Amino acid sequence: MINVLIASNNIYYSKAIMDVLDNKNIKVTNMAIDGIEALGLIKTKNNIDIVILELELASYNGIKIINTLIKDNMLKYSKSLIIISKNKDLLEKLKHNQFVFDIIDRKESLYNLKVKVEKLLHKKMKENRAIVLKHEITKEIKYLRYNLSYKGTNYLIDIIELLLLNKNKDYSNLNKDVYPIIANKYKTTVFNIKSNIIKATEQMYIECENERLKQYFGFVNDSKPTTKNVIYTIYNKIINKYERRGNKNF
Repeated sequence: MINVLIASNNIYYSKAIMDVLDNKNIKVTNMAIDGIEALGLIKTKNNIDIVILELELASYNGIKIINTLIKDNMLKYSKSLIIISKNKDLLEKLKHNQFVFDIIDRKESLYNLKVKVEKLLHKKMKENRAIVLKHEITKEIKYLRYNLSYKGTNYLIDIIELLLLNKNKDYSNLNKDVYPIIANKYKTTVFNIKSNIIKATEQMYIECENERLKQYFGFVNDSKPTTKNVIYTIYNKIINKYERRGNKNF
């Protein structure tokens, strides 16, 4: 569920926005009728994901609110604001602000606003899904006694996350399809990605109990798992975990 704050001087306009946001994944949790109230909610509520902000607010206008977000480095709200205003020039100036996802003229149809909110909704849901998956992967990695301070461990987490987020794509060739993506992300080479993962896995093999390894990977004898063993075993364990919960479309 994605939580929305609507900030507008006009309570009837706010209610009209709330009515048009007819989506089971959206919940309007707060409405503010002036800038001070809006900023207070933004600063104190931890559950706000999207802010629909009309610039022409009383007491403390939308520009001041955005400047406060910048000053206080409230990165949680990066690309999380949809700005509404009658001033087209002002909207254009804010279009590329780090906290602004999109802009809309006050005269535009609320349907256009709905489209923009749903676009941001999908972005937020994807980000939230990635956070949850990374947490699940990290739990498995830590269970195997991988050291999180190793570069290779973090590369490994990213690879498994990539596979899970794109489980309908054919990423069966790690060398060709996956390692280059991770190498590009970290501005390094495929060789460095692979060698760092191998080092992290060698250290894991030293630190992890033999029985734990055998049980986890289904080994009969004491064996060091390959990078592929690790990646696809964790991948399958997380897939199975979600399927047992009845969630196949995580």
